Amino acid sequence: MGFLRNPTKPASAKAVAALAHELIHAIHSLENHEKFKIRNQSDPDNPDLGNQEEELTITGKTCGNVCCGISENAIRSELNLSARTSH
Repeated sequence: MGFLRNPTKPASAKAVAALAHELIHAIHSLENHEKFKIRNQSDPDNPDLGNQEEELTITGKTCGNVCCGISENAIRSELNLSARTSH
């Protein structure tokens, strides 16, 4: 996996961030699958992110409350990528 040799190279960093995004969903599902299913329901009050699970995965927050220490945007920051604001 060449992208792991230099994860801060722009194309590689984006691939790492995309993989991290999906792995964070997996963590959420494993931690509490019932809450994961509820957060995955469409949220008309959250048009940019679509639902609370995407908000939590991307920003580490849901409904404005910080919920966990891991998020796609935290990883993107470590990789010198701009924060993601939509899904």
